[in-house]
Amino acid sequence: AWGINTVFSTPYAIPTELRGVDMYSPDAMKQRLAEIEREIYWKNGLIYFAVLGIGFGLAPLLMIVGSGTGKPGRTLATGVIGGLGLGALAFFVTAELRRWLNTGVELPLLGHAGESLSGDVMVFALASFLVTLPTLVGLLLLGIADSKAKAITVPLAAIVAGLLIPIAVSIVMPQQSTKDFPPIGSSILALWLAILALLMILFMTTTGDKQRAKSAHAEVQP
Repeated sequence: AWGINTVFSTPYAIPTELRGVDMYSPDAMKQRLAEIEREIYWKNGLIYFAVLGIGFGLAPLLMIVGSGTGKPGRTLATGVIGGLGLGALAFFVTAELRRWLNTGVELPLLGHAGESLSGDVMVFALASFLVTLPTLVGLLLLGIADSKAKAITVPLAAIVAGLLIPIAVSIVMPQQSTKDFPPIGSSILALWLAILALLMILFMTTTGDKQRAKSAHAEVQP
């Protein structure tokens, strides 16, 4: 998903005749450019997150390969269909949140969230949670040992990743901005997906291991 969205970062682009529009251009051309830019933003964003959703939706297949059990056909269908729909939904909801925060809304205890790190945390936490829902659904339907227990850790990993991304970017990439959403064709994308994937793997792996260890310990008790 990262590779596809990086190589094909802009499936839709501004028409050549509108690329030279500036502040001195006629109002009609500026208005047309604004309309085209918004249309392109939504088209590219929906495609972008649909690809991410499918990527996360197919992740449970790795557990089938590792365990040799489960239902790969159902998991594949769920990953593609669920990932496509939930990924697009993730973009729509998160883009609306970003737009709402950018209006200058003032939140209790957070102030002007659109201008502070707290707003970026909210956006990436929500985006991480929604875009990983296909993984959660896939694990719940997987039908192998520990899959349901591992599924519970997915939302937790997503929210923690959302909290960490703006902080990590401000430290590692101070020249980048987490206020641009979605971060298409940006190094923020790689950092976001890397942290999100690592946390999901860490949480799911340790959860299953702990439960198996507890079960084994209980079985050997006299």
